[in-house]
Amino acid sequence: MHQNGGHCQPALYCGDPEISRLEIQNYHYISQMIQNCGIDCDWQPRGAVTAFFTDDDFARAIEKLEKSKDDMPEIMGYLRVVSPQSKSPSLRDLGVPKAKGAILNTLAASLWPYKLIARVVEDLIEQRPEFNLQTNTPVQSIEPVAESSARSWRLRTSRGNCMVKHVLLATNGYTSHLLPSMKHIIRPVRGNMIAGHGGAELLLHNSYGLVDELTGEEYKDLQRTNRRLVGDGEYLMQRPSEHQMNGMGKSPILTLGGARFMIPNSGYGLSDDSVIDQPANEFLRGRLSQVLDVVAQAPNDFKVTHEWTGILGYSKDGSPWIGELQDGLWLCVGYSGHGMPQAALCAVRVATMILEHFPGFSRKAESQIQLPTRFLITPERLKSNRFPNLGTSRLSSQGVVWRSWQSGLFLLMALGSWVWHHESSR
Repeated sequence: MHQNGGHCQPALYCGDPEISRLEIQNYHYISQMIQNCGIDCDWQPRGAVTAFFTDDDFARAIEKLEKSKDDMPEIMGYLRVVSPQSKSPSLRDLGVPKAKGAILNTLAASLWPYKLIARVVEDLIEQRPEFNLQTNTPVQSIEPVAESSARSWRLRTSRGNCMVKHVLLATNGYTSHLLPSMKHIIRPVRGNMIAGHGGAELLLHNSYGLVDELTGEEYKDLQRTNRRLVGDGEYLMQRPSEHQMNGMGKSPILTLGGARFMIPNSGYGLSDDSVIDQPANEFLRGRLSQVLDVVAQAPNDFKVTHEWTGILGYSKDGSPWIGELQDGLWLCVGYSGHGMPQAALCAVRVATMILEHFPGFSRKAESQIQLPTRFLITPERLKSNRFPNLGTSRLSSQGVVWRSWQSGLFLLMALGSWVWHHESSR
């Protein structure tokens, strides 16, 4: 199970206009796709409140916002800065009266990601006869084949092997399982989530990011050894219950994630999502009443019904890795817990990069999607991240080999399933 709580919020004041513009475009792309295709995935535009509980955190955020505003003045059409002196909205209006300040982003939404992906796959199966989904078929290894072969790669699976020409890894935190040479560049990180029902008075109009530097003797050692980073914190989403979707007015579903500092080494290097980190989840259970006024007034009304973990893929340099690692081997990985505002258009762009190598392919709209320069795989970026030498002859922790292009089989591969699209007619 994935940790994803369905929080789609573009980072409008991240300090990089290329990234902010992509994330705005990505938000509208997802929204339009859901609307045009009639996808039932609980998509609900709602404001996103980032609440800061120390003066320093709030000051740093304002500094970043002012810098971003100089480069992209249009972002202020979506953002509201709320200080302790603000009225309409005030911090109390936003439900965080204890905060030192907050930033409200009106370009945000919540959704149920699995419902979205399931519907996309269903449509592909129904509408594209060449689409072939093999579930419960994990790829166990990828190996380069002889130069003289018409296929570049051999994929070993639990149900046999296949030879392919083009491979796209969308494996995120599990990438180093198949590409050991990426183990220091994309690292698995375990995240924790809880979910439960609140009373009718817990109906929230916004999602929340909760940023602070926790105080108290019980947290000092944990924050020092497990790295509660600047800007790190928790996030809270609300989904309508099935009853609410049917207009029956039952209690909403709240989901809360974070508390990685409660896990040894902040969850870095942990790839087993069958384990619940109880210290983190216990912290999350008590977190709501500490920061949200409506929960503090009725702390017993929130009942935890589900808890789970998911594996995120954290990038060494903080940016996704999109593009061709070597001839025929492509990556779309490393979102560092921020995939919802980025992944859709990153996937569209890398798929277009691949298909552009096939004669007769012409998709001008997709080809015009421009990813931030720092997202793209380049020799310079690989070198700066100390990727192993590219001149060896084996795909291993020692390096990878570069090859020439030939058209053939396009395969999208994930840890638990793979998909192929045969292009023999081209």
